[in-house]
Amino acid sequence: MKTKFSTRILALVLMIAMIVPMLVFTASAEDKTITFELGANGSATHKDGSSAKTTYTETVDGYTLSITGGDKMYPASVDAKGNGCIKFGTSSVVGKCSFTVPADVTSVVLYVAKYKSNTTKITVNGTAYTLTKNSNNGEYDEITVDTTNNKTVSFATVSGGVRAMLNTIKFIVAGSSEAPEPFISLVGDNVLQAGNTVTLTATLTNLEGEVAWTSSDDNVATVAGGVVTGVAMGTATITASVGEVQQTKEITVYPAEGAITVEKAIEIASFAGENGTPYTYQIMGTVESIEEYNEQYDNITVTIGDGSGSIYIFRMNGGADLQVGQQIAVSGKLQTYQGTPQVSQYAIYELIVDDSTEAILEALNALELKMSLAYKYETTVETVTKPSAVTDTLNNAFTVNSTATTYSSWSGKTGASGAVYAGNSAGGNSSIQMRSNNSNSGIVSTTSGGKIKSITITWNTNTTAGRVLNIYGSNTAYTQATDLYNTAKDGDKVTSFTYVKGTETQTYEFTGDYAYIGIRSNSGALYLDSIKIEWEAASGEGETVEQELYSNSQFAFRFGVDEALTAIEGVEAYGLMISAGDKDVYYSTDATSWTQGDELCYITLNLGDIINDLIKLSTKFTVKAYVEVDGTKYLSEGEKTYSVADMIAEYQGLGIEGVAHLYSYLQSNGLI
Repeated sequence: MKTKFSTRILALVLMIAMIVPMLVFTASAEDKTITFELGANGSATHKDGSSAKTTYTETVDGYTLSITGGDKMYPASVDAKGNGCIKFGTSSVVGKCSFTVPADVTSVVLYVAKYKSNTTKITVNGTAYTLTKNSNNGEYDEITVDTTNNKTVSFATVSGGVRAMLNTIKFIVAGSSEAPEPFISLVGDNVLQAGNTVTLTATLTNLEGEVAWTSSDDNVATVAGGVVTGVAMGTATITASVGEVQQTKEITVYPAEGAITVEKAIEIASFAGENGTPYTYQIMGTVESIEEYNEQYDNITVTIGDGSGSIYIFRMNGGADLQVGQQIAVSGKLQTYQGTPQVSQYAIYELIVDDSTEAILEALNALELKMSLAYKYETTVETVTKPSAVTDTLNNAFTVNSTATTYSSWSGKTGASGAVYAGNSAGGNSSIQMRSNNSNSGIVSTTSGGKIKSITITWNTNTTAGRVLNIYGSNTAYTQATDLYNTAKDGDKVTSFTYVKGTETQTYEFTGDYAYIGIRSNSGALYLDSIKIEWEAASGEGETVEQELYSNSQFAFRFGVDEALTAIEGVEAYGLMISAGDKDVYYSTDATSWTQGDELCYITLNLGDIINDLIKLSTKFTVKAYVEVDGTKYLSEGEKTYSVADMIAEYQGLGIEGVAHLYSYLQSNGLI
């Protein structure tokens, strides 16, 4: 028994002796993490980032992250907390990219969040993820991808989510029993302004000794003890060395922020390329050209120069009243886009005036503008053939006859043409209110009035700019507004009206033969003062009638400003600017249209046959005062806006016979 027991003990000892060395030799070093802080050196705002890119490359500790196939990818983005990111997708288009990891990377960790508060979904290698963290808070979801066998990682936003912010990518490298190769890693910003410094930190792996620092170009950047000082615009390679082991980091230096010339701005933009500068510069120059002002987005594109050259300023905030010849100072970031040096979009500007001009502008802006209507008129009676067409005017009184914003269904409303209408609408702002996502709102004709010739709408100015109204035509009778939300019943969408401030009236002439019409909002709540639908009767050649017409030249607007305008000293010219539609006309004091009275300096504009055109009666006229200094016109901040219909409505209670007559005329045509 003892022999057997001893033998068993010996066997157990031998087994332990065999196991222990095996455990020792298979023990691994800890995994290594390579961290790529995406866009850390970016220069964009939280809103949109820089121009979209298709590639992105960054090297950390000898490992390179090379993103290719980027679509709607904005590398130079930062979140609301200032953290560098890559933004993917726009408000309506998904974004995507892919990258391949080195052979020794066993997994990848993505730190990603939804953009602002958007509900965002993404896919990684085909697997869908719903993001919970919000880049507004600087917080990110952590998604780990196994790359043991598949070395490619594909990332994309998806429909219904669209936008996401990718903050960090980490490569996880499996540990090895072998001692790591001697290595130096450098961490620190790679961009700075001339005169400023950044500090690079060198971390030594399996290496001992003092780090030696050198710069490839001391004229661009110098380095001492890891502290890099920017000298002048350019790029320099900073090298950290310990013996024969070294690591490099490319440093980009830009001129210091502040005021620069146009010539310098062009130089900086050309150097920055499409990535753009991370810093903001102020460029002073003279406005040389102006592209069309975008009222919807309150921006304008201009070119400024200073004699040494010109630089393009893309979609600069504001600028509705900017004029060629004015001196401005533009603050923004510089880049070269498709070969053109420019200030990137969303730059801001300020008008530059000297002390004497400033005093003139103060006097200009203190002026009181006035408008009145010259109501003297003559009428004639003519025998005319009335076209075989009838116009139905739909307004609040015709539909819901309410000021409430509560939506309600209605039907059986008969127009002058005999067409019968039904709808679902509200009466907010004493108008026709429709909303596409509220109870299937809209208006349809359930009985035809003949053939539809045209539709004219007049927007209520409480409507948000950019709202869209869809117009449908059909040869099948509609039954109710919900038909417009059924693709089998909605007919043909023939046009859409988009509301632009200042363009309240829009008309569409039908080209197809349609017997029924449908009208619905396509983009949220909107308000219409009136809808005029012109029907061509099914038969008949028209009716011969006697019609009262207003004479061609008797009605006029009188725009005025108090005599303080003529008292302003130090100006070359002064007067009024009248705007109607997309036309601006300047009337100076030396023009024959200018008259100086006891209390008013005014001009009188003859409206021609405008009184006989019902649509033009609603045209808005806007007046501003202006002065001209050194060849540049400056407009007053104050303005007055009226239409003929507005003016008549305001004057009709004064007991003036001619105005009362015209008021009755406008009212009978549904304009008041």
